[in-house]
Amino acid sequence: MMNRSVSNSRKKSSISVIDILILITVITCIVGTFLHYKLYEKQNAIKKDHECAVSVLISAIEPEIAEQLSVGDKLYFKDNTEFGTIAEVSAVDASVYYTNSKNEIAEGLDSTKRDVTIIVNVAGAVGESGFLANGKKYVASGMEIELISASFSGKGLVFDVKQHIE
Repeated sequence: MMNRSVSNSRKKSSISVIDILILITVITCIVGTFLHYKLYEKQNAIKKDHECAVSVLISAIEPEIAEQLSVGDKLYFKDNTEFGTIAEVSAVDASVYYTNSKNEIAEGLDSTKRDVTIIVNVAGAVGESGFLANGKKYVASGMEIELISASFSGKGLVFDVKQHIE
C-alpha cells in the first residue's frame, strides 16, 4: 500500500513531455508576437518630416465667405490643432446638377454660391500608410475634413495630396 502512495506522489510532481511542449509553444507565441509588433513598427515608422500641398474643395459657400479666404491664412482642424497655411485660393460659381427636359442629368452653374478650391501647405510626416498632417492627423484624398480659420468655418473635401520635391 505504501508503495502506491509513493509512486503516485512521484507522478504528480514529475514534468511530462506534453508539459514541456506546451511551455515551449507559449514562449514561442509570446516571442513571435513581440517580434511581429517590433517589425511592424519599424516598417511603418515615420520616415521624416515633409511639406505637402493638400488640395481641398469647399462646395457651395456664400460669396462673402469665399472672398474672406486668402493666401497666408492659417487653417485649423475642428479640435484647434493646426492644419496649415493657405498657398492658393480659387473661387468659381458653384456647380449644380439637375434633370433636364429629356430626363438626363445636366450640370449648371449657381451664381449665388461659390465652389472654392484651396491649396494648403501642410508640414507633416510621410509614412508607409500615408500622410500625417503635423505628424498627428491622417489626411488623404477623398476625406471630408472640417476646417476653421479666423474668417471661415466649414467642411471641405480633400482631393489631392502632393509632396513637395526637395
